[in-house]
This record gives sequence, structure tokens and C-alpha cells, in this order.
Amino acid sequence: MTWICILGSGLAMIVVSSGLVVFFCPAGALYGLPEVIGLLNGASIQHIFNIKTFFGTFVSCVLAVASGLFCGLDGPMIHLGAIIGCGLTQFKSDTLGIQLPFFTRFWNSAD
Repeated sequence: MTWICILGSGLAMIVVSSGLVVFFCPAGALYGLPEVIGLLNGASIQHIFNIKTFFGTFVSCVLAVASGLFCGLDGPMIHLGAIIGCGLTQFKSDTLGIQLPFFTRFWNSAD
């Protein structure tokens, strides 16, 4: 019975983690590192650095690791760090509708 409970809870975490990425934040399904490099090279990827992607990627990584899966060594953490860095340097959130008047120069992709 214990084995079935452990297997069931791990399977439930995997299903929630996968469903979260597929239905809540599809931009979080990507590896993360190529997207950050692409953004630094000037490519524009929609919804890759917003708060919804941050929370979806964070929770899905926590659930995936807790269930025993391997998320990779650097991809999700670099993506989460880039989302935090992007949000803190621009002081705005399109998802939450917050736009503070600090660092307005950095609101374009060139800077």
C-alpha cells in the first residue's frame, strides 16, 4: 500500500507539473538558455519573460524535481534568473499592469 501511495503522489506531481506548463504557461516549456541567448542577440519572443511564465516554470520545476524527474542543470534556473532580471531592470509588468517610471530607457530591446 505504501508503494502505491508513493507512486500515486509522484504521478500526481508529474501530471500537475506537465499540465501547468502545457495549459497555463506554454512559454515555460522551452529549455530557457537558447531563448535568453536569442533575446540578448536581438530576437523577440512573445510572453517569454513575464510573471505568468515565472510562476508556471518555478512551480513545474519544483513539482518535477519533487516527483523524481530531472529538469536539467542550468536551463530552467537560467530562464528563471533572466525573468527576474528582466522584471527588476524594467520595473514594469504587462501581466499585472504595473509600470513604474524608473529605468524607462531600458524598456526597448536595443538597450
